Amino acid sequence: MADDLDRRLMSDFPALKADETILWQGRPDAKLRFGITTMATGIFAVTLVLACLGLATVIDRANTGSYWGILAPGIIAGVAIVMAMPVIDSLIRYYTRYRLTNQRMLIAKPVGTKRASYDIPALDDLIYRNGTPPSIFFSSRTSGRKRTDIGFERITDARDVFIQMRKLAGDTEI
Repeated sequence: MADDLDRRLMSDFPALKADETILWQGRPDAKLRFGITTMATGIFAVTLVLACLGLATVIDRANTGSYWGILAPGIIAGVAIVMAMPVIDSLIRYYTRYRLTNQRMLIAKPVGTKRASYDIPALDDLIYRNGTPPSIFFSSRTSGRKRTDIGFERITDARDVFIQMRKLAGDTEI
């Protein structure tokens, strides 16, 4: 089943050029990731739950039996607020595919820019970012004041792919 899914998703890439060969293809790690953004939304969610707790306590004194009817939606909304972004991010990464050829890098995503092709960058533009797992960035996009790095994010064999990319960019010291 997973192989069939991989085959269907890899077909989202454009056709290879006549002299182009695939050196590597893969996908990012799709595990749930809770970072600093999730912690910030968690603080908001805890505040929401505490407000519902206080409201439920006050209303329950006047109208006995309404405690959980008021508190439960607050808890559900708080959990949904905290879990929404990590789950959506994980699903996007699950359906994202990467391909490295001898001429370009290809990224296929289920949302946003569905298919993107990037030429082999200059050696100075390649960035290896440690992490669990590591990422390789080779381009960037600026939208207003925000700069977004573009590359192969959270791939398990990042070191080998980075070495291949450096060779393609002209590094002779590897």
